[in-house]
Amino acid sequence: MTARIRRLRGVSWEWRRDAPVEGTGREAGVIAQEVQSVFPELVKRLPHGYLGVDYRGLTARIAAAVVELRARFESLEAPAATGELSDAGAKRDLGPVEEALERLRSGEDLKRADQTALVGALIEAVKELDARIAALERERVPDSDREREG
Repeated sequence: MTARIRRLRGVSWEWRRDAPVEGTGREAGVIAQEVQSVFPELVKRLPHGYLGVDYRGLTARIAAAVVELRARFESLEAPAATGELSDAGAKRDLGPVEEALERLRSGEDLKRADQTALVGALIEAVKELDARIAALERERVPDSDREREG
């Protein structure tokens, strides 16, 4: 699942005044064509001809990727905790995301702009976490090679 999420980008845009869809001002989310290439079942052509993303469905896929990454991280962290992923700055940056997720868990509906921004932020967080985990995994390979030699 994580490999599929890495193919997406969290983006932001400014709605055109003449846009045929409901939206004004600055918004964040994902590009429907990119989602369509990875999760075609989550993209539908809307009556006005534009593509629309099922953000609830995409949030579920991203949540599955986070669970996958957490399991990978915990397997790396257990023998030798590095602390790299728990610095204070990273926790501060996740505050708005955690608040939005808590509202979703409680059954509260998010405004469309909040939901799309959440998905965009989560995609970028998945990619960052996956890259950091991959780096930790690469660092551990020499350790396992040395254990076999010893």
